[in-house]
Amino acid sequence: MHFLYSLMVFMMLFLGGTVSSCKKSSSNKNTISIAGSWNGTAVNTVENDSFSIGFTLKQTGNDITGEFSTAAAPGNVTGSISDNTVTIILTPSASSGYTEVDTFKGTLNAAGNEITGTFTSTESGISGTFDIKK
Repeated sequence: MHFLYSLMVFMMLFLGGTVSSCKKSSSNKNTISIAGSWNGTAVNTVENDSFSIGFTLKQTGNDITGEFSTAAAPGNVTGSISDNTVTIILTPSASSGYTEVDTFKGTLNAAGNEITGTFTSTESGISGTFDIKK
């Protein structure tokens, strides 16, 4: 009887240790890479005006950098990704003559190939929605 009890304790410890070692730590969540080329449309819902936008993104950990271009201006991108929430900040190049900074906040789909969300601008009257695809 003592042998069976010892065997049961051993199995519980072995299986318990195996199962717990397979769990993902919440601090080590896998982040899908969004590095690459993205293209889509943004709609200024205040003025009911749409425009094409393209991104070339780089990612290091949760940090995003890169470039964007629209018909109005090119510029630089900074931002971050956490789980499936993406924040991208667009700063136009100085030579473009534009000074507003746009903040795009969206959700990355499960396949990792589409981001949809909303944007706001430091320029009054500019805000809306966007949809970009890889």
